[in-house]
Amino acid sequence: MNSHSADIEAMSVVRKRWAFHLGALGIVVAAILLLFQYEVVSAVTVWWIYPAYSHGFLIIPISAWLVWEKRRELKNMFPAVAPKALLALVPLIFFWLIGFFATINEARQFALIGFIIVAIFVMLGPKVFRVVAFPSFFLLFLVPFGQYFIPPMQQITTWFTDIGLNLLAVPHYTEGTIIDLPNGRFEIAEACAGLRFLIATLALGALFVHLVYTKWWKVGAFLAACVVIPIIANGFRCIGIMALAYWTNDFTTVAENHITAGHVFNSLILVLMFIAGLKFRDVQAAHEQPVLTGAGTDRRNRIAAVAAATVVLIASGPAFAYWREHEPLDARFAKIAFPAVRAGWNVVRSSELWHPNYPRADQELRASLVRGSDSAPPVDVAIEYYARIRTEASMVSSTNHLWQGAVWHPLNAGVVHANLGSQPVQFGEDVISSVTEKRLVWSAYWMEGRFTTNPVLIKLLELKTAFFGHRRAAVIAFSTPIDGAVEDARARLKTAVAALGELPKRLDPSIPEGPSLSSAE
Repeated sequence: MNSHSADIEAMSVVRKRWAFHLGALGIVVAAILLLFQYEVVSAVTVWWIYPAYSHGFLIIPISAWLVWEKRRELKNMFPAVAPKALLALVPLIFFWLIGFFATINEARQFALIGFIIVAIFVMLGPKVFRVVAFPSFFLLFLVPFGQYFIPPMQQITTWFTDIGLNLLAVPHYTEGTIIDLPNGRFEIAEACAGLRFLIATLALGALFVHLVYTKWWKVGAFLAACVVIPIIANGFRCIGIMALAYWTNDFTTVAENHITAGHVFNSLILVLMFIAGLKFRDVQAAHEQPVLTGAGTDRRNRIAAVAAATVVLIASGPAFAYWREHEPLDARFAKIAFPAVRAGWNVVRSSELWHPNYPRADQELRASLVRGSDSAPPVDVAIEYYARIRTEASMVSSTNHLWQGAVWHPLNAGVVHANLGSQPVQFGEDVISSVTEKRLVWSAYWMEGRFTTNPVLIKLLELKTAFFGHRRAAVIAFSTPIDGAVEDARARLKTAVAALGELPKRLDPSIPEGPSLSSAE
């Protein structure tokens, strides 16, 4: 047999080997997508609804193109299974369970992409994976992450804009994220926080450094610029829009066109960044084509066994979660009654002017407290009770709000201390405003016998209960109008909170519940 015939036979073996490995990988990936269809659907929904994440539709085509560009290198390589890499699934399964029980969609989606990346490594082997590593990890940009950064980015943008308008001598008044000019009002809303520009710049920047740089310090410097420059540029964008509205005295026209102008400005910044980055590009070394040797040692039954083991191991996470989620609930703790109040206070129907929105709470108790014949405004009380923390019933969730966002917007936030009966409690304090009035809102979480304002601690406690047993939990909130000085409203809330000294007993499952108050139910 001459060398040419040997090469043809070897290439035929390679194609067959690739076909079987890729077929097995396709089955594993399909099983993963089926097991975690909630994560897939929720991610695609976010891409479709929120423009900040619409780039997600481009990530898979870009990754596929990057792999296609490596086809000449890959065709001379034999894939091989790497079953030892299955150990990497263990921390990923635990990470997914954390996201599942703590209702952190981003964690669940990152774990899903991690499962796919590990599956690629396991089913194709380390040599092949080194070639497709970047396209594989680039899939992480499919996850719509960053929502938690919006509030601080709003604050940063507001602060930056306030300073810029001061330097430009543009008269204005800033309250919360609202900036009033003499001829109009602007709000640094969520869409103005700059998250869309930041996320898109990071995704494009990662692709850019992969194609242009080889030195790690250039990669790090450019990616750092992809974080810093969009934040600063967004601040200048807001300053320019507001200053232009003031100088031209044409608030309506500027406000109507500020989105289009923002897109043009952001696109210009991106182009300038990439032009500057190209000035420092590295010369890409030519890769030598590997010499095709051997015919591989993986038998088909071994490949099938590794694929099956991968699916079974990954499925253990959802199986454990399903078992925990469907444990029977103790009927004794399914509901609570509104706590009794101290003498001199009356419990009446809630005013309905303000109320939290916790759609997944198992029970909601709302009432207003008035003090005898006192003519002071009432104190509204809301208790969002969770008989058991579970996936779609978490106290800390993007769907939970202490006020109706369409009616109220926040002005200030802080913490205060007050006695709930004789128990000292720290509350989060928010000043909110609507068209008709301002309100003071106090709130705290309750779980495992303690009150806290720390959402991170609550997430950790929710995670603990998921693994070691379910517990009851609640969000308590008090609100009263600010009809004078803030201190007057604060004093009114302190006295109302002190009157609800029985609330901890109502919440604590170890203490028998007292008689319910029909006027509060």
